[in-house]
Amino acid sequence: MEKVSVVTPTHNGFLTLPETVASVRAQTYGNIEFIIVDDASDDEASLQYLASLGDDVQVMHQQKAGPAAARNKGIAAASGTYMLLLDDDDLIDPTYIEKAVAILEQKEADVVYCMADRFGAVTCPWDLPPFSPVTMLVDNVVFISALFPRKLWQQAGGFDESMTKGLEDYDFWLTLLEHDAKFFRIPEVLFHCRVKEQSHNVQSASTEQKMRDNYHYLYQKHHGLFERYREAYAAALREDWIHLRFILNTPPVEPPPPPPPTLRNRLGNAYRSLFPPKRKGE
Repeated sequence: MEKVSVVTPTHNGFLTLPETVASVRAQTYGNIEFIIVDDASDDEASLQYLASLGDDVQVMHQQKAGPAAARNKGIAAASGTYMLLLDDDDLIDPTYIEKAVAILEQKEADVVYCMADRFGAVTCPWDLPPFSPVTMLVDNVVFISALFPRKLWQQAGGFDESMTKGLEDYDFWLTLLEHDAKFFRIPEVLFHCRVKEQSHNVQSASTEQKMRDNYHYLYQKHHGLFERYREAYAAALREDWIHLRFILNTPPVEPPPPPPPTLRNRLGNAYRSLFPPKRKGE
């Protein structure tokens, strides 16, 4: 039975981290290493909780550097064959790791994830589109808590620690896609993403300029991947745009609902990556 290393970055996570720890401890898979990387917590309750964890959890500390650096630090110290990254406010079902390992062992995929839902400030299914290379280029459709072999992290050169304002997980998956990694989604809801009033992802999209910068950086960094699928990528954007225009132009019988957030965001993100604004002096 191969070892699975679960790596959780945290910063002042006392309010949610105990639930995350409990969900890891409840796993049915029998060979798990659990590493928590504290990214410079300064909340006393969080520090006391981390100090109180038992021998089944390895706690590491680092100066404030962000989630990408924390994930790299945890994976570098891990001894498992497979990695699972889990944020300090999310939860996994007890059978998630067992089912994902079974698929990896059958060599059906290099990255295994599942269906998901959201809870907290919003409670609803997380209706991500099925994976395909082209869908992935339009926008990220794989959350961070997927299982993958440690060797893929090594091949990718780890997480990009310069990305401190979000999307470092999207960048990592695009890098694996450049290495022709195969992705597989388990058709069960086994991952639960907590939605808070102000999460790291919300902050990363808090300004239009920040979004432009992030997506333009990804487009330039993975330009070869976008070029590989250029025609299919353009067709996917066109189909999404036609659908969005149909929604916006359909005469309402009553006040219309807003366009689906996923579709609206996907189109906006793709446009910003391709057409960044000119700055002074350019």
